[in-house]
Amino acid sequence: MQTRISDQISDQISDQISDQISDQISDQISDQISDHNF
Repeated sequence: MQTRISDQISDQISDQISDQISDQISDQISDQISDHNF
């Protein structure tokens, strides 16, 4: 039971982290694109 809970937590954390990272990356990319005025 204990391991299942910690598995869930680590899954959630890695999901959140990957979400944040992809958000940051897409933000950076859109910033760069708007800077270049394509």
